[in-house]
Amino acid sequence: MSMKIKFGITLGLVFSLFTTVCASASAEYVTLMPDVTAPMMSSDFWLNKIDNPHKLIMRPSQIEQFNKAGFKNVKWLNRLENWDENTIKLREKMDIPLPEGEFFIDDLMVTDTYWGKLSDNLNLDGINDEGNLRYGFITNRTNVKRYPTNDVITNVNGDIEYDEFQETAAFTGEPVVILHESLDGRFYYCALSYYLGWINKNDIAFCETKEDWLEAQSYTDFLLITGNMITLGENPFNPALSKVELYMGTKLPLVPVPEQPETLYGRQVLGNYVVKFPVRDKDGYVKYEYLPIPVSKDVSIGYLPYTYANVLEQLFKMQGDRYGWGGMLGARDSSGLSQEMYRCFGIYLPRNSGQQVEYTGKKFDLTEKSVEERDTILTAEVKPGAILGFPGHIMIYLGEHEGKHYVMSATGGYGEYYDESTDAYSYSQTRSVYINSLDIKRASGTSWLESLTSVVCLIP
Repeated sequence: MSMKIKFGITLGLVFSLFTTVCASASAEYVTLMPDVTAPMMSSDFWLNKIDNPHKLIMRPSQIEQFNKAGFKNVKWLNRLENWDENTIKLREKMDIPLPEGEFFIDDLMVTDTYWGKLSDNLNLDGINDEGNLRYGFITNRTNVKRYPTNDVITNVNGDIEYDEFQETAAFTGEPVVILHESLDGRFYYCALSYYLGWINKNDIAFCETKEDWLEAQSYTDFLLITGNMITLGENPFNPALSKVELYMGTKLPLVPVPEQPETLYGRQVLGNYVVKFPVRDKDGYVKYEYLPIPVSKDVSIGYLPYTYANVLEQLFKMQGDRYGWGGMLGARDSSGLSQEMYRCFGIYLPRNSGQQVEYTGKKFDLTEKSVEERDTILTAEVKPGAILGFPGHIMIYLGEHEGKHYVMSATGGYGEYYDESTDAYSYSQTRSVYINSLDIKRASGTSWLESLTSVVCLIP
């Protein structure tokens, strides 16, 4: 196999380029991290290293019990159907101290006047002590923010990829409990099953009653989006259904053929699934439109079988994607990637990295372990798909090759090389989803292997 080295590429990284072709891409034209070869870009490379990768890890009934145990372990997860006005002190949850220091919106520094208006928009004086819960659904992917604003507020002038107040993303069809409204009437403070935060009012549709809301979630047959993201075509008859974008892990109730209309939007829906798609009517309430989705799209009827092969197949669909802090830019950060991927199997992880390593499963605390002990645990105990973590970052384990351990993750960057003049490692801002070995360094100069604190194998 011939090899050539390219220097001076994006962000000053030194990547190896291979002229062989693997199943996933021609590596002559794809940049790779150090110690990563072209064949590694295929999930089959890693699956061939384990026995029986197509064996079922857990049945649906076992996953259901697994989730129940996980919800007990993580206090941040919410049972929305049991939500009660008296179970949360809204003022304490919403009144988060504003950050200190210099912050920017575009090229303008944030002023005290701006902070004051943002604080007022929390509408803390408008909190109804008696509670006034409302129930609804997300009508399209949207941001969940720490404060009620659409502004991107960053601590680095010009860094439009980082928002200080971005918490996570919410997905089409997700149920929400609406707890409070901003002073300007443009945002709702909401509870999702995995988060609390502010969501744009126009991305939520109300149900008339809690009973209606519960009924709308009672379906058993659903279509699951298993592709990275699918985009549907234009709909000249219904603009609300034009160019719909649906992300991995989204599920929508299926309409059986006998209940489908004979014609839909000027055509017969031959070769399509039909799902009930939530839209917001002119009064803000939910109504369901029939949405055809071609059978050729990357979708599944129900959850995927939970196997190592399916886990890695889902993971590798996101290889090369942009990193998106808290779900910004329609992208994923490290814990968002693992959360969306595992939704495809009916496993509902919490949102943030520190919470994910608290979830249930077979766990290993690596905090006090030596490098040799870490290597032994990974080699002997950990299969592809396991969640590895150190504070602030989550990785998906791929396996071992030639004495090195490999992961894939949505990564902001890493320490590229030691700079003697500054006595520190130069930080390369990668902001992408890619494969790397655990030998790479953090900005501190410590390797990822040395930094690992937690391993969670999502097995009974």
